[in-house]
Amino acid sequence: MIKTIIIVTSLIVILFSSSLRASNTGDLTLLLEKATSVDYQDIQHARKIATKLNQQASHSEEVLTSILNALQQSPSNTLFAKYLLPDLALNPSKKVTNTALMLLTSQQPNDQLIGLEIISSRKIKSSDEKEALLIALFNLFDVMSNEQVIDNVFGLLQSQSFSKDSYFRLAQALQPLCKHPNESIRSNSYFAIARFAQDEHQLLCIVDSLKTQSNVLKTSAIMALSQSNVKGSTIKNAMKAFANDQSQSQENRASARQILTSY
Repeated sequence: MIKTIIIVTSLIVILFSSSLRASNTGDLTLLLEKATSVDYQDIQHARKIATKLNQQASHSEEVLTSILNALQQSPSNTLFAKYLLPDLALNPSKKVTNTALMLLTSQQPNDQLIGLEIISSRKIKSSDEKEALLIALFNLFDVMSNEQVIDNVFGLLQSQSFSKDSYFRLAQALQPLCKHPNESIRSNSYFAIARFAQDEHQLLCIVDSLKTQSNVLKTSAIMALSQSNVKGSTIKNAMKAFANDQSQSQENRASARQILTSY
């Protein structure tokens, strides 16, 4: 009799667990359908959905996989991404990093922005992931890339640490942005290149910008060069000529003279 009761009880527990899993799966499917609907614009409800999805994802790899798949398939839903990403980006699972890296290789700016937001909130440590990140970033250092994407890349470069071995490659890959038509991007590229440059040749695009008509770019170029530890005769001669050029602003000429004191 007791044995029969135990068996019946066990069956009830199994059936209840199966029913609960089915219910949870249905809830998850429903939540994802709502969250990834392009027409979904209920901000308050979107926050609740994002919170519930992240809570489930923190306890279940299966749920996390479903969410990441939905994120890749529905990049146009910015509302879904906006409220989901901050917590999702902190999930320690490698699946999150791998998804972000995959999004970075997409040709769609929206995908790239989502990938950059996730990566910016994480510290990439493994050598394989670092290399994958570098390759993805190199493809984004392009004049034809979306300008918002490029701006976010500069932010990511500040948030991530890179090995000295990768500095030369980064400075080299950033070179095209020195010629970008957007002055803000050109200015940011000067500072990024100056940070990673390993020889004088990699700084020449910044030196060349001293010939531009834009005082803003000249100021950025001088400031960027002042932050670099790389020295060279071409830079020195350019600083001498610039410091003696009466047509340049007093502030920039003074900065050029300050750079010369390090030679």
